[in-house]
Amino acid sequence: MALDKSRLSVDWVRLSGQALTVELIVRLTLRASALDIANDVLIIDGGTPALRRAVRIRLSDECRRTDRVRPFGKIVGGRSRREDGLQVADMIAGAIRQHRMGAESGYYKTFAGRIADVWAIP
Repeated sequence: MALDKSRLSVDWVRLSGQALTVELIVRLTLRASALDIANDVLIIDGGTPALRRAVRIRLSDECRRTDRVRPFGKIVGGRSRREDGLQVADMIAGAIRQHRMGAESGYYKTFAGRIADVWAIP
């Protein structure tokens, strides 16, 4: 997900930093098929216990509201400095950001065919 904060609508801008992060994680998660993420582990880079708890609560509330089984058997924090998978995720996010900004698309093109969903936030 690439987000240009300067173009957010008033509803999104009113959210605090953590509340915005929680809302984006929950909405992005619920865009995915329940079958694709059932019982998986969500690793939040730098995810503090407070952030993980807020995501878990908000995700549970939204799943109850929409009558959907809550995804992720576990929500944990990690550090990209120590975990290869998070380092790869950071590199992919950076390549997407550079592409969306019109700066450079070479790295993005190496995995563009594997992108399943693009979410344009108003």
